[in-house]
Amino acid sequence: MSDLQFPSGANSGHRLRDQRGFTLLESIATIIIGGIIAMMIIPFFQSGITESHRPALWLQDAVALNRVMENVNVFYRALPTKNLPALQNLSLSVGAVNTSQNNSFGIYAVLENGFIRFNSTGNETAGGSRILKISIRSVSNPGYQLTQLFTVQ
Repeated sequence: MSDLQFPSGANSGHRLRDQRGFTLLESIATIIIGGIIAMMIIPFFQSGITESHRPALWLQDAVALNRVMENVNVFYRALPTKNLPALQNLSLSVGAVNTSQNNSFGIYAVLENGFIRFNSTGNETAGGSRILKISIRSVSNPGYQLTQLFTVQ
């Protein structure tokens, strides 16, 4: 016979109920419930994930349009004299209204390109010969537009 002795009740033929961990059934049920919840939540996050590149593209469009207007400003500042013929030359270089341009300034669409004046109440009217108004917009994102006034000095 064996000389080993067990404490009383430690191995007396019944299983211990102090088990730790999960059963296979509990684990499978948890995985299934988690999957169902994930399938319901994914559509809410999907558009945020698939559209997350858009702000970067919008920023690129805004920067590109800003660069175009800065190139127009560089052209204006490089004019030897800021008189009416010089502003007319600038206006011709920018392009006609309602056209898309791809020139040394960049890629843009022309919204406004003409001389304006302000009446006695401060409202803008067409005409005049001292203020050139140029408004451009992004070709790829029509929501972005910039306006600049150039004056005879």
